[in-house]
Amino acid sequence: MLVMLTEQLALAGTLVHADIAEIGRRGYQTLIDLRTDREPAAGGLSPAEVRQHATALGLAYCQIPVSVPALNDATVETVRRALREAEGPVLLHCVSGRRAGALALMHLGCEEGASVEQCFAKAQVIGLDWDSLPGLREFCIEYISRYLSSQRRVTVRCSGCRCVTSARYYRHRRNHHCDS
Repeated sequence: MLVMLTEQLALAGTLVHADIAEIGRRGYQTLIDLRTDREPAAGGLSPAEVRQHATALGLAYCQIPVSVPALNDATVETVRRALREAEGPVLLHCVSGRRAGALALMHLGCEEGASVEQCFAKAQVIGLDWDSLPGLREFCIEYISRYLSSQRRVTVRCSGCRCVTSARYYRHRRNHHCDS
């Protein structure tokens, strides 16, 4: 089941053949798999099988193994970089969708400057189950809080449309709504 987080980012748990075909039909261009090679497929495709089917459909495939007990800032940065650099709509997935959801929310919190409260409200809307992974919840809170407190908030006026936006968005035109 695909859960749309934004127009450019969706989340999923375990994938089967039909899911990958549907992802291709919906116009997704990149699939990021957060499972390790040793994780059970839970009734779905293994990472190698997902890679094979995705690339056969012309989708870019990236595997970034994420283990909750070993989760650290460097791993989150690797996932965030992959999301920033990925072409067009991206599907981020793992076995249950919880790691994918948490990492996507950390990414959105940092890229959009969303507060921890806003990220957790979004998590509730998409049905992210934090209760089964309290360590992941705590890491997410700490990561977003650390990131946001480290960012200097500077407001600038866009030279194209004259809107006021944060300097961080202005520097990364891809995130800014103005094409000028």
